[in-house]
Amino acid sequence: MSLSLLDWRRRVAAIYAEVRAEPDPVVAHRRWIEHRQRLFEEHPASADNAVTLRHATYDAGLRFVVEVDSDVEPLRIEIPTATDGVVPFDRCGRVQLGELG
Repeated sequence: MSLSLLDWRRRVAAIYAEVRAEPDPVVAHRRWIEHRQRLFEEHPASADNAVTLRHATYDAGLRFVVEVDSDVEPLRIEIPTATDGVVPFDRCGRVQLGELG
């Protein structure tokens, strides 16, 4: 893995840490958009520095605060990707969002 890609991943982790720490979800959403756009415009690992990212507007009706049930059977899935090879995901819990539809 190149150092540029490692730096990219560290910056993305920092963006999400900042967003999660922000108590106002509207501000957090705005910061997430601003930081991601700047990352895509300025970072050398970005495939296209001229791209303008598109995002949905913040909708409080699509925000959920739920308990995570961590009493679940372990499960690992591996997803092949175009850039990172096979990426493993380990289930750490489950959420219940209620009736859909």
